Amino acid sequence: MKIPILHEVTCNTCGAVHRSVFSALTTEDALHMKTGKTCSLYKRGDIILHEGKYPDGLFCIHKGKVKVFREGEDGKEQIVRFATSGDLLGYKALITNKPYVNSVIALDDSSICFIPRSMFFEMLQQSPQLALKLMEHLSNELRTIEERLVHLAQKPLRSRLAETLLILHETFGFEADGKTIDVLLLREEISNIVGTATESVIRLLSELQKEGAIELRGKHIAITNMKILQHIAHIEQK
Repeated sequence: MKIPILHEVTCNTCGAVHRSVFSALTTEDALHMKTGKTCSLYKRGDIILHEGKYPDGLFCIHKGKVKVFREGEDGKEQIVRFATSGDLLGYKALITNKPYVNSVIALDDSSICFIPRSMFFEMLQQSPQLALKLMEHLSNELRTIEERLVHLAQKPLRSRLAETLLILHETFGFEADGKTIDVLLLREEISNIVGTATESVIRLLSELQKEGAIELRGKHIAITNMKILQHIAHIEQK
């Protein structure tokens, strides 16, 4: 399948640069990186990178939403995380020179930039600020993973589901109504995140709706009472 290429995307004009490690680049460095990178359009359902393949560069999401997942021994999909505009994909495999341990698929039509290996390491050598930003990003991701492992071990299923909905909101935001989470996921996909059967997720979502925390709108989910959902998730309200 031929992926359409965009030519006008540069880091210093990207609307998501404030969320990206490439915000550390100077205008000059961003223009230089443009000479080596490409930005491609992916349709919903397109595979962006495959588990088991060796990387020859890294990806940065210009616009769109993706899910990062791996296939378990039983053939069941396990969602590791989600990513959106400004997020990096495949950088750990690139840095360690090892195969991808996850696959990535587009959740909606997305434009994603690809930076070749040689260009990325050249920019790291040229910009200490970029290297520090990447270290900060890696540290934050490790902390998130550690917290998730603790929650999986200690929180009951109901709380994990509530926390998952809050994470989806934090990652993707709301639609124009200010309530509906701006991502479309199957109930099976949500169950893969929480780590339970699809039937259990359907039942618990119905319970959360009866309690007034959420509203189910077809495949979409709206958060109607943030405080109730935070209480169920055992998350300190801000």
